[in-house]
Amino acid sequence: MQDEDAPVRTAAFQFLQDQTQVYGDVLPRTVLALGFVHEQHRVPLVGPQGIFKPAAMRDMPLSITTAPVVEGKPRP
Repeated sequence: MQDEDAPVRTAAFQFLQDQTQVYGDVLPRTVLALGFVHEQHRVPLVGPQGIFKPAAMRDMPLSITTAPVVEGKPRP
């Protein structure tokens, strides 16, 4: 079975490595949301909520976003 999403994931990791050279180990969410261009398509790394699969991906999500536990408040 061929993994059609592998080139996008590989490009995503290269993008993240490049961005850590600019921003350090903690990247701004705006950088992740803007993402990168792969084969003439913009590929954001995070979406507005939860499990995120950009349009450039066919099978598997690219990222998962969660909220930290806050005492006294229900999880979103």
